[in-house]
Amino acid sequence: MIRFLILILVSWLLMLLPAAMFLHRILQAEHFELLWGSMVLAPVVAWLAWQAISMPLPKVRFVVLQWLAVSYALGIALLLTAPLLWSSLSSTVLSVVTLALWMLTYFYGLYSALVPSVNRINLQSEKLSRRWRIVQISDVHVGSRSAEFLQKVVAQVKLQEPDLVLITGDLVDGSDVSSDDLRALAGLPEATYMVTGNHERYIDMERVLRDVEVHGVKVLRNQAVEHQELRLIGLDDEEPIDQVAQQLDLLNPAPHMFNILLYHKPDGWQQAMAHGVSLMLSGHTHGGQMWPFGYAVKRRHPQYQGLYSQRNQHLYVNQGTGTWGPIFRLGTRGEITVFELGPRDNAD
Repeated sequence: MIRFLILILVSWLLMLLPAAMFLHRILQAEHFELLWGSMVLAPVVAWLAWQAISMPLPKVRFVVLQWLAVSYALGIALLLTAPLLWSSLSSTVLSVVTLALWMLTYFYGLYSALVPSVNRINLQSEKLSRRWRIVQISDVHVGSRSAEFLQKVVAQVKLQEPDLVLITGDLVDGSDVSSDDLRALAGLPEATYMVTGNHERYIDMERVLRDVEVHGVKVLRNQAVEHQELRLIGLDDEEPIDQVAQQLDLLNPAPHMFNILLYHKPDGWQQAMAHGVSLMLSGHTHGGQMWPFGYAVKRRHPQYQGLYSQRNQHLYVNQGTGTWGPIFRLGTRGEITVFELGPRDNAD
C-alpha cells in the first residue's frame, strides 16, 4: 500500500502536474481546477503505470514510460521559464517560449539516450607488457530498450576493434526478452565476458544467462579466468555490502597480474584495492540518468560516475550504455567506454 501511495505521488508530480500547469498558463486560468483535477486523476494514472510496468506488454510499457519522459521535459521547461512570469512578456509569447524549451529538452534527452558516446580512458601499469584495448558496456537494459538498440551498441563496439569486451550487468531487464532478442551478442569478439546485475536477479536469471551464453558471451559468476597477463574476476551482484570482500577472499587475485574486477555496483572498491585489484569496472548508477536524481545517487554511491584512482589502482563507473524506464537522459549521456591499457612509460 505504501509503495502504491508513493507511485500516486510520483505519477502526479511527474506525469500530470506539468501538463496541468502548462494548460493553466496557456488558458490564463484564474482558478486551480486543472491542478485539482490532476490530483484526482493521479490514482488512476498510477494504477495504469503499475500495470504497464509489471505486465509483459512492451508497447503499453513504452507509451507509459515515454509519457513520463515527455512530462518530465515539460516540467523542466516550466521551471526554466518560471522567472519570466514576472516579466512584461505576454501570455502567448511565454507559452511559445515554454513550448520551444519543452521540445528542445525532450529531443535533447532522447538523443542523449539513443546515441551513446564513446569515452576513452588511458591507463598504464608496470604489470602490463603490451597494449590492450578493452571495451566496457553496462546497463544496456534490453527489455526497457529494444533488440535493435542492442544491435547498434554491438556495431559500435566492433568499430573499436577491442581485444576484450566486458559487460558489467543489467544487460537484460525484461522477463519477455527472448534469446532471439539477444542474437546481436553473437557479433561480439570471442573474448567477451559478463557479470550479473540487479535487474537480472529480478527476472528469470538462469534462463537469461543461458540465452546470453548461447550467443557466445561467457558469464563469470564468482569466478576468475586468466587471459594472458590479465586476470578477470567476475562477481555476482548481491545485496550484502561486503560482497566484494567475501568473494575476493575466496578467489585470491594474483598479485603479479593485472587484475580486473567486474562488479555491477560501485561498492567495495577499498576492499578490491586491498586485494590487489588494478582496475574495477562497475555500472548501476546511470550517473543519475536524469537531473537532479544524480544527487540522490551520489549519496548512496559516492563514486557514482567516471574514473577514480588511488595508488595506481582504479575504479571506473560507467554511466550506462542504455536506460532504465524512459528512453531519456538529462545531464548524462549513454556510454561505451574504451580502455587503452599499456605498460608504464619509464619516464614516469
